[in-house]
Amino acid sequence: MPSASSKQAALTTTTESSEAMRQALAVVEKKARNLEKRKGKLDVYKVMSESGKELNKDQLDAIAKYDEVSSNLEFAKDLAKQFQSIVQDDIKLQRKLLRREQLQRQEFVQLRIRNVLELQDLLEQLGDERVRKDFVEGTRGAVAIPEDKLKHIDMFYKLVSPTREPSEGSEKQSFPEKLSSASDHLVSLLEGRPKDVCETTYKDLKLTVDQILECGYLDNMPSNDSENGEIGRASCRERV
Repeated sequence: MPSASSKQAALTTTTESSEAMRQALAVVEKKARNLEKRKGKLDVYKVMSESGKELNKDQLDAIAKYDEVSSNLEFAKDLAKQFQSIVQDDIKLQRKLLRREQLQRQEFVQLRIRNVLELQDLLEQLGDERVRKDFVEGTRGAVAIPEDKLKHIDMFYKLVSPTREPSEGSEKQSFPEKLSSASDHLVSLLEGRPKDVCETTYKDLKLTVDQILECGYLDNMPSNDSENGEIGRASCRERV
């Protein structure tokens, strides 16, 4: 899929071409109006000449170019019509491109939200001791994940789980600031940025997350007994 920058560049180029076409149409239409006025004067001179009125040299020279002016006027009108047709087609194309861009943007936003929800579910599920044990041991359909990588995920979980409780330590953040910070972390992970976070990088963290999602365990989770379920929920609260 083309990148956002390439799409924007293509849209900018199309917009610039459309503006150039509109400017060209304006020039042709102005030329046609001037020729229309000139032909109007020549029509008056012709009537004067045909009625027997004596014309001066400039007027006679002007009448001599009557056919040329008429031909140029028809050409300008025809050219203007062609430009108008092109501009109208271009307007339709612009609207179509805009609708397509809006649809693509909507699809991207929906996919991003889906990925965030999927990631949040994964983070919550790893708070269940039975689920965590399956990934550590690589059992019951879970891919084996080293403890240190699960620890990185636990650390990330805290970064993207903002609360309204006052921040601890010297760095005080308001809740909106916490939300903004959590959003940045989520985007960085989903994009797999090669930037340090949680004793690893977003890129490596994403590879671990992808491993967990792709193994299919979370889509077909084995049922746990009630005791393990209670332990899992308690563990999840502790991780917040």
